[in-house]
Amino acid sequence: MQSLTDAVASAPPPFLFATMAMVPLLAPGPTNTLHFAASAKEELSASLRLVSAELFGYLVAIHGLAFSIGTFLLASRAAQIGARAIITLYLLWLASKLLTRETSVQRQSIITPERVFVTTLLNPKAAVFAFIVLPPMTGGHWLSAVPYLLGLSVLIVVASVSWISLGAAIGNGRIAVISPRVIQSVASVLMIVFVALINIYPTLTVR
Repeated sequence: MQSLTDAVASAPPPFLFATMAMVPLLAPGPTNTLHFAASAKEELSASLRLVSAELFGYLVAIHGLAFSIGTFLLASRAAQIGARAIITLYLLWLASKLLTRETSVQRQSIITPERVFVTTLLNPKAAVFAFIVLPPMTGGHWLSAVPYLLGLSVLIVVASVSWISLGAAIGNGRIAVISPRVIQSVASVLMIVFVALINIYPTLTVR
């Protein structure tokens, strides 16, 4: 079983880390749907207040998972393999849902920062970041993971602003309406590539 020191030392290089983080961040999901719906109905400046809610929600979820389940995973090779299998199955399920499900953003009720925070807190993508993308944070190695946490925070902001900007542009008629089917198909393909990479590249696994 890989030690904490070895795991931190083998953290993915920055470009690969950014790529692996952005794929799930940009994929359509509950939080991104809220961003899109809010910006399609409101002023762009009003929707940007939701960005910090998503960032805080992910950071709370990631730390909660890392310092609870993550501690158990580090002590058991079997648990690591099981967790990676579960995450892989979840991502494949998400990819299939993206291909078969029609996403509607037209009937969303009032979208508040509190709603975005709770939705993000419960978003299974947090487990992907905590156990796949980020290096371990337990066992006194939290400081070693801080640069990656900061990098992930920047990418979360970039992804959320991208979805908000897309919704605002379509809502204001500045760009043509993009078919949700096209967006979901592209996201599904990227998700499958992501699954392949985390099962091939040895450091992008549950430690």
